[in-house]
Amino acid sequence: MKKKGICLIMLMSVILSACGTTTSIGGKTSEAVVDVDDAGQSDANKIMIKDTKDTIKAQDTFADPFVDGTLNYTIQNCMVYKNLSDAGIDVDELIEPHNVYYSQDIGEQYQTIEDFVTEDGKIVDSHELIVLNVEIQNENAVGMIKKNEFSVSNIALRGGEDVSQYNIAYFSQAGILDKEEPLSYQLEQGKSMEIQLAYLVLKEDVENIIGVITDSDVQFFIN
Repeated sequence: MKKKGICLIMLMSVILSACGTTTSIGGKTSEAVVDVDDAGQSDANKIMIKDTKDTIKAQDTFADPFVDGTLNYTIQNCMVYKNLSDAGIDVDELIEPHNVYYSQDIGEQYQTIEDFVTEDGKIVDSHELIVLNVEIQNENAVGMIKKNEFSVSNIALRGGEDVSQYNIAYFSQAGILDKEEPLSYQLEQGKSMEIQLAYLVLKEDVENIIGVITDSDVQFFIN
């Protein structure tokens, strides 16, 4: 299957296997490589960053691999914020992202909203808010459960030298279709819509991050 702007990269999981991931943000492009020892264990201290010409830039299109038919996403732009008010987001609109940090101990509890944001909406010093403006186009896709219903739950950011995964902390359509499923949305065939997705990312990882559709080989660039 061949589609404009899709980036299908084998061996996507940089945590469990040796792989290369091409990243681009803020005009900087690099390739992160994780070495694996003879026992098959990755060593984060061996990650190397090197230049590559293999880039997919913002405003290119990638498809959702988990629907029948074609459902395209286009990253229009990416913004980074230090507080919610500048992003036009209220604290009560945030969704606990259940981020998975490389340094997180097995069984450790996910962080709550209060761990990321103060009462006045300021992001804690260790994190920043990445906001993606995205266009979704439903050419002829069929949802997994209902015909015109889909989810953004698998769209994540991944990166940093220790390769953490950042899940959605804000979705502009949250609760409109189903309050119990805040990451779901409805889009008829032949229609398009614009949405916002936001992620609470470790400040040190912002310069080295890539978009992924989890549980697939799809990777995409956010800038």
